[in-house]
Amino acid sequence: MAETPPGGINRRKRLFVNKRVQGRMIGMIAIFVTLAIFIFFIAQIVFMPQAEGPGSKRIVVLFVHLLLILILALIGVVYVGLRFSQKIAGPIYAFGRNLSFVYRGDYTKSLALRKTDEFQNLANAFNKTLEALRGRVQDDIRFLDKLAQEIGRLPDDCSTSKINMLNSINELKEAKAQLIAEEQKS
Repeated sequence: MAETPPGGINRRKRLFVNKRVQGRMIGMIAIFVTLAIFIFFIAQIVFMPQAEGPGSKRIVVLFVHLLLILILALIGVVYVGLRFSQKIAGPIYAFGRNLSFVYRGDYTKSLALRKTDEFQNLANAFNKTLEALRGRVQDDIRFLDKLAQEIGRLPDDCSTSKINMLNSINELKEAKAQLIAEEQKS
């Protein structure tokens, strides 16, 4: 599970996290539901037994029912669409925010999604990647500490320490080359 960000639980306080994405999702669902309801009522009219007499109000009653059901369905679509789309748009927003931290070189912030959000597996992969980056930076820091110690031991005329420094630098180059080679294989 992802770590909780500093300051508490990752809560989105707005229903619209990304209006464009959520609006499109709700719009597509609303169109689908509206078409389904119209098709159902058209089928009712087409297969309706012939009305008796010229004053039949069956079509008018069906039309009123169509409007009521359509209004209720669209209200339901908007409500459910907002709730569901937030579970998608929210994580997308969180991924973008955390990627901007990584871009700026801040590897300290893990991605925390709500338990009910989508993309949990992607968030876990992101956090594992971030953890690996932290490990690589820590390895670099340890190496730089080792290099600084070697430089500190250098007397003015000692070539052995210089050779040790060059060996350490070559170790770093090889380690970095192996990381690049492993990443290119996968």
